[in-house]
Amino acid sequence: MSRMRLCLYGLMGAATVLAPHQGLAADFSYSGRVGAELRAFFDDPAFAGQEQNSNVSAMVEPEFVWQSDDGAHAINFKPFFRVDQHDDERTHGDIRELAWEYYADDWELRAGVRKVY
Repeated sequence: MSRMRLCLYGLMGAATVLAPHQGLAADFSYSGRVGAELRAFFDDPAFAGQEQNSNVSAMVEPEFVWQSDDGAHAINFKPFFRVDQHDDERTHGDIRELAWEYYADDWELRAGVRKVY
């Protein structure tokens, strides 16, 4: 299975998860971003191998948050998927955030991975 097709299936799966579902517990929420990008180049390619004058890519970045009934524990998960028409280096998926959080009266603890700018 090609890498592009695998990422496309990942995009479709994430979009399915983002669709509204009945019966989810009140302590589970989700949101996210879906986007498309078109790049067009009006000049002729400067180097050999630059044959495309346009490029299309699509991305999805869902965010899932679970919180315990007492509000003391939370799990955050934010994956990212991008499919690019021509550039295999841009076609990828990764985890932007996966963390467990504990909230006490006067302090908080977070353990996991997170993309910080």
